[in-house]
Amino acid sequence: MHQPLHASDDNDAGGNAIKVRVDGFKHQAKDELHGYWDTQFVDAIAKPPAALAKKLLAEITSDQATQWAEGTFDDWAIEAFMLSTGDVYGNPPLSKDMPQHLDSAYAAQAETDVSLQLSKAGVRLASVLNKALGSQVADLDPPTTRHQRRRSR
Repeated sequence: MHQPLHASDDNDAGGNAIKVRVDGFKHQAKDELHGYWDTQFVDAIAKPPAALAKKLLAEITSDQATQWAEGTFDDWAIEAFMLSTGDVYGNPPLSKDMPQHLDSAYAAQAETDVSLQLSKAGVRLASVLNKALGSQVADLDPPTTRHQRRRSR
């Protein structure tokens, strides 16, 4: 739900019908807009997934976590939709009629958006699970930190 192309469609199969070339990224076999937002822009932040999670978690403040946990599923979907109309499809306007060239400024904004959306998704998933399981407090410490802290006591 937080990936903008999962919350919108511009009659292009959620970005799968838009072929792109992105400055600073290695050419891929398919090179579809959706794939960049699902994979390449994510990998550009950090790899492997554990390193990405650690990096994003370290950047989330408690104020952000509190703010992001507010709202409804509909609010969160609309937020992702608005991101798609602005940053994904609107800057520059994209067309499925011919391959699109996306510059490094587009890629940098996409990486910022992906980072923020992944962080929000993690906080919101934790909040939903905590509420469903009866806990009102989200523990944002990564498991390895909690484990190390217990061992040192």
